[in-house]
Amino acid sequence: MQKIISALVCCAVAFGLTARADELSKPKKFEHTIYLSGGVTDEDAAAIKKRGPDFGLQLFLSADHKPVAPGEVNIKILNISGDTIINSVADGPLFFVKVDGGRYTLILDRGGDVKEKTFDLIGRRFGQFSFDWSEKTN
Repeated sequence: MQKIISALVCCAVAFGLTARADELSKPKKFEHTIYLSGGVTDEDAAAIKKRGPDFGLQLFLSADHKPVAPGEVNIKILNISGDTIINSVADGPLFFVKVDGGRYTLILDRGGDVKEKTFDLIGRRFGQFSFDWSEKTN
């Protein structure tokens, strides 16, 4: 009887962790663009990375080589026409976006320290970019 109870508890815990990971990595939408944002906990990061192959643009965000906190970076992405396809605040160090091939401009703002990058996703499956904001020294 005790073995059955232990097995049921293990199954319930495993199901709960799986359900929580799925909830953490639930896609979001800005107008017509689908994205994932988060990665604060190891569980959340693993869930987002597991879904990564479906997202052609993958951003990895850090400050002083440590993952950024939720709400620390505003992300704006423009397509080749200059239309905003994303304007959101990152929920953590991972920000994955479903994009088609083309030219995009990233504008990342962490407290007024802005980083900008234009890139092409033509002939490539993924654009993976890491951005680190290091503290300025005098």
